[in-house]
Amino acid sequence: MISCHPYCKWKKSNASWTKANVDAAVFESKGAVGTVFRDNECRFVGRYSKIFKGISDPTLLEILAIRESLSWLKNRGRSKVIIESDCQVAVDQLGFLNSGSSIFLEACRDCRYVL
Repeated sequence: MISCHPYCKWKKSNASWTKANVDAAVFESKGAVGTVFRDNECRFVGRYSKIFKGISDPTLLEILAIRESLSWLKNRGRSKVIIESDCQVAVDQLGFLNSGSSIFLEACRDCRYVL
């Protein structure tokens, strides 16, 4: 489940689910992504961050943050996940996986593959 809810507080998820709060930032000609992972009781599970040199599109970076988070979770055997993002455009792009017109298509397909 991927959601985009600006201006809301952290909400408890169902038991055995992991919540991943993703974000991206741009610094000149490079971008960075980061995620904080918490369990259903809001306990810290882990964190992830990565710098992408040469990528400065905020939407693409947010999609990459989602992809990297899904991969992080999969590598740790966590399949029940809620991803929260503040980038509605990135969330919308993930719904258009069959559209050949999206410049974000490959990164979106990577997200589906990781799932």
